[in-house]
Formats: sequence, C-alpha cells, structure tokens
Amino acid sequence: MSSLVRIVVSFDGDWKKTDQDNWRFTSLKAKGLIVQKEITYDELVKKVSELLQVNCGSYKMDMKFIVPGMVSMPIAPIEIQNDDDVRFFISENLSNVDNRTPLCVTLVRISPDSIQEYGEIEFVGKYGEKSPSSEDMARPPSR
Repeated sequence: MSSLVRIVVSFDGDWKKTDQDNWRFTSLKAKGLIVQKEITYDELVKKVSELLQVNCGSYKMDMKFIVPGMVSMPIAPIEIQNDDDVRFFISENLSNVDNRTPLCVTLVRISPDSIQEYGEIEFVGKYGEKSPSSEDMARPPSR
C-alpha cells in the first residue's frame, strides 16, 4: 500500500447552503497535491500554502471538506484544525478512492489593524479583494 495520498485542492471559492439545505463549495479553481499519508496539520498548511503561493503571514487558510455519503445531509463542512482532523480527512480519501473528497480552501486576510485593536481577523470573500484596513498587504499572485 502506498504511503502517498492524492488530494484535490479546490480554492478561490465560498461555501454556500443550497435550497435543499446542503453545503456546497463553489469554486472554479483546483489543483492537485500529493502528500504523505502521515502528514501533520502544520505540514499540510505549509504544502497547501506553497501550492497556492499564499503568504501565511498575510492570510489564514480555512481548510474544510464534506464527508462523501453525507453530501445530501444538512451537515456543515468539517474544518481541519489539528492533526486529528487531518488524519480523518486522509482516511476518508483512502477509504474509497473512487469517491474522494476535495480539500476546500478559503483564504482569510489577516488585518494588522484588527489584530492590534481587537485581537481578531478580518474576513473577506476572495483572496484577491482588498480591504481598507490592509491596503499595504501584498496580494497573492493571480491564477
């Protein structure tokens, strides 16, 4: 059995709730990524940020996925926040290779103003949009 896992990374999109009360990630962009089966959360963040050419100092990546077989249920996407979440995501992609689930990435711009004043981050729709509080931040390269 191979220790490598193929992952489809869908990005530059948003999560939407459908009329049927299901969740769907709408994106027109995707890339492929091959990772070790035992990858950690920090390693996955690094690999995805390199793949998408994202500056982790300016953006936080929200990584989520839907479990195959639960697509028709009104269950929110699972957010990957730690090593256990990564192991679960990898195991889902290994359990049925014909029904893999993509890793859906939404980029969240980190605003220096909101970090200093409020200790929070500022959310934006797509990573290419500018925010008044982050005019001096570098834009990720366009795809």
